[in-house]
Amino acid sequence: MIFLKNFLEPFSYLLYTLLLLIILSKKSPAKIKILFIYYLTAVIITYYASFLSYVKTNGDNNYLYNLFFFITISAFSYYFYNILIGRNKKYIICFLFLINLVLFIEYAIVLKQFQHTYNNYPTATCYLSIVVYCLFYFDQLLRNVTEVNILHEFDFWLISGYLLYFLGAFFIILIYKDKSESQRAIIWAFQNIILFTSALIALTGNIWIRYHRKLQ
Repeated sequence: MIFLKNFLEPFSYLLYTLLLLIILSKKSPAKIKILFIYYLTAVIITYYASFLSYVKTNGDNNYLYNLFFFITISAFSYYFYNILIGRNKKYIICFLFLINLVLFIEYAIVLKQFQHTYNNYPTATCYLSIVVYCLFYFDQLLRNVTEVNILHEFDFWLISGYLLYFLGAFFIILIYKDKSESQRAIIWAFQNIILFTSALIALTGNIWIRYHRKLQ
């Protein structure tokens, strides 16, 4: 249970990091490089946050997660802005990012709760925004059907995992704050399991693509 609650999260982000490191090359688009930097940052932040939680020091880890969720919406807004087609979708991405930015500023500067309080509503807004981005992507796939097998597209596998994780995490985070400490531990562990599953989906997709490329 300790591993699921405290260390499965950074381990999952490490899987993402290693996967993107394998894919990364000099010719990789900027979106892949940004995702690699994001996941590398995620490993560092979540490992340190998990370590603080595990050793139960006087310094809490709320500020790390408050910062991390803003980094998350920034990285994913950039990623989806680059893969989605159409001005309306791009405008909505910018609008949702601005909402998250305003919530972050309000929470961190106006309300001055950034350091020691974990607020689940800005986090839920971040998750819901990314769910909308994912749905835009699948809508784009349905509207632009080609002869290319979508199972050969790494973005498809990556975003399928994202939709699973962020949709599940959105509902989880809404009930997280009102639960007892023991219940929070179980809920957080379950969320980490979903995150790990999303990483396995991306890894499976990469293996699938590489295998079928060798057969061609």
